[in-house]
Amino acid sequence: MRTSLPALSLLCLVACGGRDTGVSADTEDPIVISDAIVLGAVQTCQAPLPGPSWTERGEALGLEGALAELGDHSAGGAVVVHDLSGDGRQDILLSYDDILRVYQGGEGGFESILAEPQVESFFLGLADLEGEGLEALIASRAPESIHLRDGVVRTPLFLGSPWNQDFEPPPLIGLVPADADGDGVMDLAGLAHFAENESDRMWWGQGEHSFAQDGEAIDPALGTRMAFDATWFDWDIDGDLDLYVVNDKGPQYGPNQLYVNDGGSLSDGSEACFCDLALSGMGVSSGDYNQDGIPDLFITATSKNILLTNSGSGAFADTTQVTGANTLVDEWQMGWGSTFLDYDSDGVLDLLVAGGDQYLEDDPVPVREDQAISLLAQRDGVFVEVAPKLGLDEMGSWRSVVAFHYNDDGVLDLLITDVRKRPVLFVSDGCTEAGWLTIDAPSGSRIEVEAGGSIQTRWATTHTGYWASSSPITHIGLGEASTVERLTVTLPDGTVLEQADFEPRRAIVLRTE
Repeated sequence: MRTSLPALSLLCLVACGGRDTGVSADTEDPIVISDAIVLGAVQTCQAPLPGPSWTERGEALGLEGALAELGDHSAGGAVVVHDLSGDGRQDILLSYDDILRVYQGGEGGFESILAEPQVESFFLGLADLEGEGLEALIASRAPESIHLRDGVVRTPLFLGSPWNQDFEPPPLIGLVPADADGDGVMDLAGLAHFAENESDRMWWGQGEHSFAQDGEAIDPALGTRMAFDATWFDWDIDGDLDLYVVNDKGPQYGPNQLYVNDGGSLSDGSEACFCDLALSGMGVSSGDYNQDGIPDLFITATSKNILLTNSGSGAFADTTQVTGANTLVDEWQMGWGSTFLDYDSDGVLDLLVAGGDQYLEDDPVPVREDQAISLLAQRDGVFVEVAPKLGLDEMGSWRSVVAFHYNDDGVLDLLITDVRKRPVLFVSDGCTEAGWLTIDAPSGSRIEVEAGGSIQTRWATTHTGYWASSSPITHIGLGEASTVERLTVTLPDGTVLEQADFEPRRAIVLRTE
């Protein structure tokens, strides 16, 4: 646990009228500061629908797609959903091969404010690199990577200067941010899928877009595999975020890897966790679907998507078959984006999964196979396909998925990108009787909500599966519960914030700076 809490202490001197709130720079005990939790107004539902329903409105709201057929089936569909312009509305950033599109959210939809910059972009991320709020990260096959704030592509190119001048930085397919060493500054794991004989790398944040490369954090003997996606998650529930890397073409180049984090020191734990799967992995998302307080993993890949259930002792078990979590039906299908979500706010996590566009490389002409969107509802530990009956099973070459609040009616809205066409945006048709909370907490925070006889555990994150990032606003469904007995949020630095006995159906913001 970090013991230096200057930002939070400053907050309470201002927001708490100078009262003694128990904040201390030299304590090993949890610090409970209810005043740092801002409860929004309770939102009533005047005409509740019997259950969630959606209407696809992407085109009507101004979203467009790629301008031309792509030559690479992996070079498109990356997305960021966040208030990039700072006006209180969610914006959407899309990457299509050499084309970057920025859509600023407005009263009547989205307006394109940046089209076709000279950026060969692939993976998109989201991180607070300067301590001034989240901004988009844009990784490229070229040695440069850039960032974007307020709808403007900015310099300096933040991974250029930290390198030794005699060493050229590798091209990156992805930048995966997290405060891995608990110093309050975002760090970056770099994925080098397209760079032959180049290793995945780790940069430790120094603040103000300055990073120090660590050549030993990720073993080059392991990092030379074909990384495609990665997520930071607390595998062993020790408060440190661990890194799980999903590799493409695992049988040829090496299986997935788990890097166990101990205070900013990374070590290989792949074999011990039984999660070193050798497959053609595409993406990964994490969530506590079985409500045991420990994060599980859902991995998308060619031929089969896999649900790994965390036993709590360090080992994962493949529970795909027993839970019905696989959405692919033949060896030529391919999974891409996924996210755990509570689509109906009944208090248990479901799965939204995207698939499609598998190249049949043995054919003289590659064949594209579209697939339907899948929404797997969890019913007593088993996942059941419900997308067709809800009108969500549209066919496409889907890539990334993001569940977020677009119209703020308490029901999640669903954005799914396509590698060639415009994304689809399923906007909810109205509120339901189910209770809910949204919690805006720093990425990496652990969130526990006790209500209705159960405890739900979530982790705030900007990573929502294959090449998708969004604001770290966590939606928690509460079903019929009329009271939240306890909300506990453990911030990345170890500070504990609590609030007890309040009504649901409201947005909660944590003020930590």
